[in-house]
Amino acid sequence: MRNHYRDLEHLYNEYKKFINLANNNIQLFNNFKQEQILKDVLEHASYEEGIENLKIIKEQTPEILEDISKIKINDLVGNPTLNEYPVIGNISSSTLRYAKVLSNLMHIFRRKEWGKIAEIGIGYGGQFLINDGFLKFSDYVMFDLNEVRYFSEKYLEHHIVNNSYSLKSLNEFKSGTKFDLVISNYAFSELPKNTQLKYIEKVISKSKN
Repeated sequence: MRNHYRDLEHLYNEYKKFINLANNNIQLFNNFKQEQILKDVLEHASYEEGIENLKIIKEQTPEILEDISKIKINDLVGNPTLNEYPVIGNISSSTLRYAKVLSNLMHIFRRKEWGKIAEIGIGYGGQFLINDGFLKFSDYVMFDLNEVRYFSEKYLEHHIVNNSYSLKSLNEFKSGTKFDLVISNYAFSELPKNTQLKYIEKVISKSKN
């Protein structure tokens, strides 16, 4: 998937370049999930991964499939590639991956109400959007690069959400804020070590879960 990039830094430089373009080009934004660079970074879940994720969701939290429209809402913007799955019909495989993360949270913690949640590395806000349909929380703080945060806000403002959210850079975040839960859908593992340590100090170590 990523072997045509020289290294991870080159990959994310190309990713940021595209995000900056899409922030100012409505046609690019309306079709961003079809762009190869976005597929390489975010929208790369395969049909087979979708089948496996669907199986896990059915086993762990079948109730979220009963209101599948709250999951499919993530496919309304950006023109994603849809695959047909048993029972639930057409849906993006990457959206099913976000739904599986939600399922993990509900299954592991056995709760639907939270205080303040933080997410490190947010892509376009898809994980928040899926979580928002099924969980209650007082605030959801999303950490990412400036251009990505602007892009995510643009994406999320195409929807009417149930809970509040805010977008922060690590530098502008007020140290000492407490969280009920911190999540990261792979992004934390790809950060430079010094950035990881700063996130541990300012965010992760301040969370109950």
